[in-house]
Amino acid sequence: MPVTDPKSTQAAVDLVHSFIELLNQRKFDEAYMLLGPGAPPRTDFDKQFTRFADLKVTAGAPGDQEGAAGSIYLSIPLTLTGTADGKNASRSATAILRRVNDVPGSTEAQRHWHIERMEWRNAA
Repeated sequence: MPVTDPKSTQAAVDLVHSFIELLNQRKFDEAYMLLGPGAPPRTDFDKQFTRFADLKVTAGAPGDQEGAAGSIYLSIPLTLTGTADGKNASRSATAILRRVNDVPGSTEAQRHWHIERMEWRNAA
């Protein structure tokens, strides 16, 4: 099996799919560890997901890579569905991924994709 280029869009998509798999298995501790320095406080993160019974998270198609200030960003839409308070519920978000370009002083870890933040599109 060929190795995925860690700078590729596919590497970012693979990271998000790992994140989704952990959320769908309700492994919130492990999912939270995939978030970068822009992560919300842990209690805020948990509130977004634990309110759903039978949580199902899916990803849409990634956007195009965009550069800004020595970094590359990629957005991937997410949809959360399940039951909340006994009713069918859904929520939309965008996972914003980031990696640092090969600039002097950047670390190997910074040059790999991480989930920088989540942007929520509708009320919980």
